[in-house]
Amino acid sequence: MPATALDKNTALVVIDLQKGIGQLPVSSPFVDVVNNAVKLADAFRAAQLPVILVTVALASDGADRVKVRVDA
Repeated sequence: MPATALDKNTALVVIDLQKGIGQLPVSSPFVDVVNNAVKLADAFRAAQLPVILVTVALASDGADRVKVRVDA
């Protein structure tokens, strides 16, 4: 199957395209990333393939933040 072909088991998962993320330093302008995600989502929906939007949110006090050894 060519890289441009999608089978019926393919889904698009868009993770964390929210304002707070857009303010972080990135290699491409955030608006371009969002615009490309919209184009992909439109194409997936037109092909009747699922689009899953994931937003990660943490407690304001950081209590649910993953703590790793390097944080110590």
